[in-house]
Amino acid sequence: MENKVFYGEYTLRHWINMILRKELILPDYQRFFVWKEKKMDLLIETLQEKRFVPPVSIGVYMEDEEKQNLIIDGQQRLTCILLAFLGLFPEKSEDFISHERALADERDEGIDDEDYSEDDELLDWTFKKLTEHGKTKDAILSNLKLQNYKRKDYNLPETFWDNTFLGFSYMVPDLSQEKAQLKYYSKVFRDINIQGQRLQPLESRQALYFLDKDLLDLFSPSFAHDIIIGLKPAKKMDFVRYLSLLSSCVKLNSYYWVARGNGYVKEMERFYENFIFSIVGESPMEIFASMDDIFGADDWHRRMQLLELRINDLRLKMTFASIVQMDTYFFGLIYYILFEGKDIDLSGKQSLNQELEKLYEGYKSNNLHSRSPNALKYMQKRMEDSINTYAQHLLS
Repeated sequence: MENKVFYGEYTLRHWINMILRKELILPDYQRFFVWKEKKMDLLIETLQEKRFVPPVSIGVYMEDEEKQNLIIDGQQRLTCILLAFLGLFPEKSEDFISHERALADERDEGIDDEDYSEDDELLDWTFKKLTEHGKTKDAILSNLKLQNYKRKDYNLPETFWDNTFLGFSYMVPDLSQEKAQLKYYSKVFRDINIQGQRLQPLESRQALYFLDKDLLDLFSPSFAHDIIIGLKPAKKMDFVRYLSLLSSCVKLNSYYWVARGNGYVKEMERFYENFIFSIVGESPMEIFASMDDIFGADDWHRRMQLLELRINDLRLKMTFASIVQMDTYFFGLIYYILFEGKDIDLSGKQSLNQELEKLYEGYKSNNLHSRSPNALKYMQKRMEDSINTYAQHLLS
């Protein structure tokens, strides 16, 4: 079977009915609903005036011999249409405030309190919070907590839902093999980025993790969610950042050449994305070690379990002051346990902690690392120093 793409349009009512009947699936990797109320207002106005609205992209995915229609691109638009139909808009509440945070990256200098806005908080909310309460408007409005929502009334006639259309592209990849589907959608995700609808780092990463769900716990282990940088808003550990940088270091056998060339210095997110594409086998790159290079015949799950144990033993599920401090503690630990298959000698953990903290204090004293944490030479220096420090604390 060859890949096919179909094009067309549905009435807004048809889109709403498909969502309510759960004929459209929102994949787990999809981000939360993030549009502001004003953007929803603009979308409804645009639809009313019959102006252009970008089409929705739906993809067929075969899993366990069951076909699913996945929303690839257009969640925000479809959610707004459903909300307008119900006359609701989600508000911040104890039920919806998210524990998700931005990924920690090099641009994490401190933010003054007055620069921090509660709007930076994400709502742990998607349209699934509505469809779990019923398949009709009346059922949903009767069963959900209305105090969590602002009431909206656009004074739209019933004919609006029947006479207004939204276009779609319907992608049907080769369904005979799961890997063929994954490869197809990996290209789709990349095309979405290239063609101007670039995703934010967090949502883009989560979409790419979907390319091989068996590797989800490698790319985004649960323990990394408890390791944060205490800025406002807080940022959780970006585990792929460490994997990609260390993978390149191992492959190139050099600290200096990591992330150099191909414009990565100015756009590290593309470096991280290319690592994911390389690891899942969609587009292997010579600058990254493969899964076999990293783990050989060993089980990566076992190494990840050991890594979490040592993180707990060293009490590193904590809040770090900056990416500089986090790098100091984690480059060497991740390198030896995951990439070398070695273990840490816990009998000297107090000494290890003192040495790492001394390293960090040294970085702070000259201000270069904290002032320009994204400078490659400083990141590479932290990687080298951390690895050399942990080298003195390995089990023989």
